Amino acid sequence: MQRNKNKSFVINSPLIIGIFAVLTIYAPVTPAESDGKTVYEGLCAACHGSGIPGIPQVGDAAAWGTRISKGNDTLYDHAINGFTGESGMTMQPKGGDGSLSDEEIRAAVDYMTSNSQ
Repeated sequence: MQRNKNKSFVINSPLIIGIFAVLTIYAPVTPAESDGKTVYEGLCAACHGSGIPGIPQVGDAAAWGTRISKGNDTLYDHAINGFTGESGMTMQPKGGDGSLSDEEIRAAVDYMTSNSQ
């Protein structure tokens, strides 16, 4: 790294430039996806990854299909405000963790639906 005449730094190492390019191109997930996965693993997986009958499990496209077809707004509403499904299983508002923001819940829903199609 060298200072140019404007006193800012110039990166002139091909290795550093190459590493930055690889990290930029192959970034595995966006921050929202990462947040959704974190919320899912920390809370949602207790039900949606447990195999409990009547609860759609992540990865089960058949179980999620009709739910996804109702649209994201419906899924977000059910996850944020709670819901009792046709099977009689109750989804607590925000999965029982009221400290989560609506945005974190939406990210978790997005994570689950994107991994269940």
